[in-house]
Amino acid sequence: MPEAPTQAEAGPRAPSATRRLLLVCLLLLAISLPARLVNLGAPPLDRHDFRQTQTAITVWTFLKGGPSVLHYQTPVLGPPWEVPFELPLFQLSAFAVARASGLPLDLACRLTALLWFYSSAWALFALVRSRGGLRLATASLAVYLLTPFTLVWSRAVLIDFAAVALSLGGLHLGLTWLATRRLWPAAFALLLGALAGMTKLTTLVGVLALGAVLGFDDLRRAVRSGPLPGRLRAAAFSAALAAIPLGAGVVWTRWADRIKAAQPATAWLTSERLWAWNFGTLAQRASWEPWGEILGRIGEALLPGALMLAVPLALASIRHGSRERRTLVAGALVGTLVPILVFFNLYAVHDYYLIAAAPFLAILGGAGVLHGVSLLDAAGGRRWIGPVLLVIVLSSIPSWGYARAAYEVSSEAPIARLGRLIALTTRPDQWVAVQGDQWSSRILYSARRRGFMIWDGHTDVTPLAGRPEFGALACKECTPALLSLFPRRELVGREADFDLYRLW
Repeated sequence: MPEAPTQAEAGPRAPSATRRLLLVCLLLLAISLPARLVNLGAPPLDRHDFRQTQTAITVWTFLKGGPSVLHYQTPVLGPPWEVPFELPLFQLSAFAVARASGLPLDLACRLTALLWFYSSAWALFALVRSRGGLRLATASLAVYLLTPFTLVWSRAVLIDFAAVALSLGGLHLGLTWLATRRLWPAAFALLLGALAGMTKLTTLVGVLALGAVLGFDDLRRAVRSGPLPGRLRAAAFSAALAAIPLGAGVVWTRWADRIKAAQPATAWLTSERLWAWNFGTLAQRASWEPWGEILGRIGEALLPGALMLAVPLALASIRHGSRERRTLVAGALVGTLVPILVFFNLYAVHDYYLIAAAPFLAILGGAGVLHGVSLLDAAGGRRWIGPVLLVIVLSSIPSWGYARAAYEVSSEAPIARLGRLIALTTRPDQWVAVQGDQWSSRILYSARRRGFMIWDGHTDVTPLAGRPEFGALACKECTPALLSLFPRRELVGREADFDLYRLW
């Protein structure tokens, strides 16, 4: 339910106030877009290019050989080229954008990321408006759109904002069903939830935690009133709203593990083998250092400068306002903490994993700002509201350096130049062996070639080295043992600290 209206909102001017806030939302969207369009066609070689190019290279294979869902390719570890993790929903949508528009691949992928980001912004706005009112929805939207973190990652070729949009949309529709008992919200809630679970299960966990807090009161009221069949339906649907997305995610993960386990080059990437990497250890959780790293990233880019003070103000606001708003703020805190606690190592190592927490932190930021404004207003300090908001904005200026890499990357990046050299050295149907870049897709994606990433202790190219399909070897540590696997070779150049050999 929306927040209880103030005296001004309850009067004849309420529709006018609503229109003004909706116009503010449109203005926020208009302000947020231009900076995201600058350098949008750059290759995905900026922050976390490992993960960005892992996504983009699958889109390239779709354009080259047609799309696939169950057997999509990430051609970096040899034939059969499959290294599945997520349901390739983002990749399919990027393929559709590229094919329909004829845009270059890099631009199409980044444009698709923006479409998913703004879809997640709409889902966040709709959810917060239904539970906390239009003012909180507007404030949360402002924080969500206008921080360095979302500026960077909304343009990145990642699946994460797709998972956020699906998860938040599914939760909003599920709560709508509990309030209205209409059939279509229930069906779409389960569909979006299942897609979210298969797209990125780690993102879904936080939204389910928020949903558990938001839905508790709704479910309690539903099962305590009305006829018994209705109460049973409410309880069953609430259970399904969590069980079906989680179950879909688990089923997809097992399918992906089965494919990876079938090949020696990819068996080490199954979820069982990556258990410690995904979840971390108790010792990590008990250490201040990784917590400081995570909180530092939040303070640097998600709630920059003085906006970080909005969090304690938001928690203080739990004692005020409508029950729905208090529950929403508490749920946002739970939604932030639960996925971090569960997948601790991922959050400690990768800053982009905080994409899953971005909507919850936006709610906390928006609620804190509104509570601070209300305190100033109640104390007779209304004239200070504008200057205080200006100070908050100005204090965030140092944090915008976080976005610099996204604007500096270009087709002249060293890895991009290496990719062009590989493309000139090989035919489109030839493979490339790469040593010295773990199993990153960035070199092969830049070259638009398939290949095999040699990573000591994890992957071994020896069984494939004699294949005639290999047309080049790029190595950072070109040891005699490695070179002996490819005796027919010719050094053609050096780029980005890699020696490049033509093979025949």
